[in-house]
Amino acid sequence: MFVAADLARIKNTALLAIGREAEPAANFWAVSFFSKGHRVAYKIDEVVDFDSLTCVAHAMAVDKGWWEGERSAVECWVNFHAELSEAWEEYRCGRMATWYADSASVLRSGGVPKPEGFWVEIGDLLIRIADYVGSRRFRVMGGCFLGTEKDLESILAVVSGLHHEIGACGFLTAVDTCEHFAAAHKVDLWSIIREKLRYNATRPNRHGGKRA
Repeated sequence: MFVAADLARIKNTALLAIGREAEPAANFWAVSFFSKGHRVAYKIDEVVDFDSLTCVAHAMAVDKGWWEGERSAVECWVNFHAELSEAWEEYRCGRMATWYADSASVLRSGGVPKPEGFWVEIGDLLIRIADYVGSRRFRVMGGCFLGTEKDLESILAVVSGLHHEIGACGFLTAVDTCEHFAAAHKVDLWSIIREKLRYNATRPNRHGGKRA
């Protein structure tokens, strides 16, 4: 089980030291370039569960400038709810499967298409929670989904339940719910998360200057 001992350890286990040349694609899978000319590689293909996601998501967020200065827990939690709201909007529009943004976003990202869709947003929720867990150096024990398979059939029920879990600070339980939710609908959530991480690695600092 992964234990995030301190920020330096999290970064060291997730990416190469800044300035080191990235190795071939067989070893490192998402490379982003920064204005200083540094090359950073994240071991995205090793993200197969929440523990491994915690390493990569937080290291990437640090490198993208999201943890410069203080960042409150409340800000992080509001962003959790924002991802769920985006997922709900994708559901309302009938976009459950992954689809891709326009050609302009591909050009901005250096050829990596931006994945969109309901399950991508659920993946974004887990990425956000993993980043927060990494920042707070929690022991990742996980939550416990107490529902039944029948409970996972209703998109409305699960999304509203996730909002409740996050609001009650049960974000690790929310992670467990998302994993069961995806499995019940035969969705490979970790593959979707890896694809979104590859895109995120190409994004500029604070995703173009966003406040939060």
